Amino acid sequence: MPVSEEDFRALQRQVRRQRRWNVALVAMVAAGGLMAANGVRSVPDVIQAKKFEVVDGAGTAVVELGVNRAGNGAVTTRNEYGRRLVRLGATTGGNGFVTTLNGMGGNLVELGATVDGQGTVETEDGDGQTLVRLGSYSSARGGYVEAFTTRGASTGEFPDK
Repeated sequence: MPVSEEDFRALQRQVRRQRRWNVALVAMVAAGGLMAANGVRSVPDVIQAKKFEVVDGAGTAVVELGVNRAGNGAVTTRNEYGRRLVRLGATTGGNGFVTTLNGMGGNLVELGATVDGQGTVETEDGDGQTLVRLGSYSSARGGYVEAFTTRGASTGEFPDK
């Protein structure tokens, strides 16, 4: 079937129109992509909550950041069973602590410091039995080392002065 010259020109106009629409569409998509990529991202100055938690795939909180009713703040890490492993905290009075635990509820190492210069490092066996305690009374009195027997009795303090 022969194509007339008029049909041929109509097809040419359709092809040109289609090309224009394609170019316009590509230009709009490119402009939108550039605007999205270069858009101004704002970050909030402050995020506030009473408690933050990081959970694992099973929904168990493995890291907690929070404040208790007394106003003392702590960061706590937990194992996959939800048992505490490490706690870092500060009291409203300015005292601080770090505690490592055995995952069964027992303390292993406790570090503590007060605002008046006293501090301790204490190791435990995980069942509540203190093994060794290192400490400082204050800057005027110095420090001490104290060891304990397996029955919990102190073998005495060994002050540095």
